[in-house]
Amino acid sequence: MCAVCAAYLLFVVGVLLNYFIIFPITVSFLGSYQVADEVANTITLTSYISVLGVMSFMFGVVFELPVLCWLLGKVGLLKAEAMQRYRRHAVVAILILGAVITPTGDPVTLALVSLPIYLLWELSILIVKRVTK
Repeated sequence: MCAVCAAYLLFVVGVLLNYFIIFPITVSFLGSYQVADEVANTITLTSYISVLGVMSFMFGVVFELPVLCWLLGKVGLLKAEAMQRYRRHAVVAILILGAVITPTGDPVTLALVSLPIYLLWELSILIVKRVTK
C-alpha cells in the first residue's frame, strides 16, 4: 500500500515540477526561437496542450524511478553497489533522457530536467541500500 502511495505522490510531484518550473521555461524558449526571418514562429493551442501533456506524462513516469528501483531491489535484481559503480553511466543516460524529454536545445532547460532525475537516482541508491540490507 505504501508503494502505491509513493508512486502516486512521485508522479504528481513530477507533473507539478514540469507544470510550474520546466514547461514555462520551455514555452518561453520556443516562443522566442526563430529559425529564420522568413519562417513565422507560431504556437497554437493544440501544440501547446500537446507539448504540455507529453512533457507532464514523461516527467511523471521518470519520477517513478525510486519506486522501480525499490521494486527491483526488493526482488534482488538491483544492488546499491552496482548503482554506485555505474554512476557515471547513469549521468550520461540521464543527460540523454533529459535531452529527449525537452523539446528545446536550451542547456538551462536540460540542466533543470537532468538535475532532479540525478537526485532521484541518488535517492534510489539509498532506497535500494536500505531494502537489500
